[in-house]
Amino acid sequence: AADVRNDLAKVQQLQAQLAQTIVRAPVAGTIAKKNVEVGDVTGTKQLFEMVRDGTLELQAQVPEVQLSQISVGQNALISSDTDNRIHLEGKVREISPLVDEKTRKAIVKIELPSNSLLRSGMFARAKITTNTGLGVAVPSKAVLPQPDGKAIVFTLSGEDKVKAVPVQVGEILIGGNVEIQQGLTPGDRVVIEGGAYLKDGDRVQVVVQ
Repeated sequence: AADVRNDLAKVQQLQAQLAQTIVRAPVAGTIAKKNVEVGDVTGTKQLFEMVRDGTLELQAQVPEVQLSQISVGQNALISSDTDNRIHLEGKVREISPLVDEKTRKAIVKIELPSNSLLRSGMFARAKITTNTGLGVAVPSKAVLPQPDGKAIVFTLSGEDKVKAVPVQVGEILIGGNVEIQQGLTPGDRVVIEGGAYLKDGDRVQVVVQ
């Protein structure tokens, strides 16, 4: 009887150890990456990376001068340069409070609908509609981000003097241009090169491009 009890205890111990080898995911999803193999001793190492079912998101990099035009809940049109079948509508879910010091861009997370064409890790393009009317288009190099998160454009006042004009930036346009919603009017002459070295009222030598 004692031997039976000992054997039963060993069986229960082995069953408990076996149960600890089963890894259960906290949510339903698909394994995107496996970081371990059978027989590995893991400790606190991450075992798998999962994509939760039905919850894909796009992480878009947005210039800081445009962040003020974006808010949670805005619609975003999603497309792909490599698959012309992908045309979706997502919604802005989160706007990062941090701006990258080098790129001067922040991450905007866009929630995507379920779609069989989408895969984790794919690249896509997002167009977030920020207004209904088109403003003035200028080369993106003319727009200078400021420490307070706003932006300015230097315009020519007279023949050789520049003026710093606060502007409200809209959408990124084709050909390296950006939309200026407020601050400029059609016909304004703007500084494209060297604006980072100027201050309001400086005199310049104009080179027409």
